[in-house]
Amino acid sequence: MQTEEEFGNIVLRADPSGSIVRIKDVGRIELGAQAYDMIGRLNGKPAALVALYQLPGSNAIEAAEGAKKMMAELKKPLPEDLDYVVALDTTLAVTEGINEIVHTLFEALVLSSWWCSLFLQGWRPP
Repeated sequence: MQTEEEFGNIVLRADPSGSIVRIKDVGRIELGAQAYDMIGRLNGKPAALVALYQLPGSNAIEAAEGAKKMMAELKKPLPEDLDYVVALDTTLAVTEGINEIVHTLFEALVLSSWWCSLFLQGWRPP
């Protein structure tokens, strides 16, 4: 659901007689912040915070790269003295983990090749 109308159409109660009570019938709907008690600061100065959450089943690295690309495009029309900072990027650990796996695989191939050639005195077993 994206709009107030969609949230307003949620059924709270349905009677067997066919009467339906929806959220819009008993309350006011407005889209707002998840929490109003948060203050954004960066290096002690006021800042606007934007949090991006990964959707289930999506690729975290692709999502982060897409967000960085979009922020670079959004920065173009902004004044020169207005900038953005990526304060927390959780995909760095994933990327570094992948690099370490590739590095370990390469080391394993080199060491196993060396070990086989040393003790078997050739690439093929005798």
